[in-house]
Amino acid sequence: MLMIVGTIKPVEIKTFKLDNGLRVFVVEDHSSPVATVQVWYRVGSRNENYGITGISHLLEHMMFRPSKGIKGDYSQIIDMMGGSDNAFTTRDATAIPCGYTFKQGGGSVSHGGGQDEEFNL
Repeated sequence: MLMIVGTIKPVEIKTFKLDNGLRVFVVEDHSSPVATVQVWYRVGSRNENYGITGISHLLEHMMFRPSKGIKGDYSQIIDMMGGSDNAFTTRDATAIPCGYTFKQGGGSVSHGGGQDEEFNL
């Protein structure tokens, strides 16, 4: 039997809303040079109608395609930044979690959507 003993640190969750309506939740932990960004859309298979089932999953895959703000392969760009990405669709949501490791001196994470918002670390 494996037993793990430890303490759980309380976290402070900062929330704010961008002008475009995007709600942002931030939990800061400066113990390592890592940033995790997750974009969640409140749309999933429950929003699909008969005849277009699977459209949420298709749109999930389309989020990795080039756009105005991102030229080229999204996953390759994240990989070149030292990060990793993934995506999933559930009944209630479609999400894109990404993790980044920064070299000393900081860096920034941009959502690439052609807007001016950027997360500076």
